[in-house]
Amino acid sequence: VDTAGNALAAWMEHDGTSVSTYARYYDAATQTWGNAVSLENSADPSSIDKNLTVSLVNGSGVVAWIQEEGEPNVYAARMANGVWGTDVLLDAAADRTGEVASAIDGNNNATVLWIQAESVYKAVSDATPYYLVMAGDTWRSIAATLYSVDSDAAGGAPGTAMNNPNLTN
Repeated sequence: VDTAGNALAAWMEHDGTSVSTYARYYDAATQTWGNAVSLENSADPSSIDKNLTVSLVNGSGVVAWIQEEGEPNVYAARMANGVWGTDVLLDAAADRTGEVASAIDGNNNATVLWIQAESVYKAVSDATPYYLVMAGDTWRSIAATLYSVDSDAAGGAPGTAMNNPNLTN
């Protein structure tokens, strides 16, 4: 739910062929829910064993999830003004993919983080697609790099969102 009262809900559901990822947007101004929208159309299932992530700021949203395509791959879809864009493949490395987290800032920049077998990565909608955690990084230094906020509170947020995994490279 954003500050205006708009809401975004996402879930995975078997559509008769495979497990797919869906979302619905609530417009606080009209007090109505939009139709459920399939965020992808893959024959490969969304991973029900992994969480999906939803973020909404100022009516702009992002949903990220893991799709099982032989190896689990990270996908995301963006929404602006109630309209969904196409899903985007963010990662197709052969390593096992774990938890995902997302955020949107006030300038409508979306960030998606995920854990890979050997590292934590990030994709930003308008920047370099991957972020490799370097030796000696802390959640605070990562937050300072990603969000230009150097504080314990800012550093605690991504760690908490990712269930506080150990940072190793």
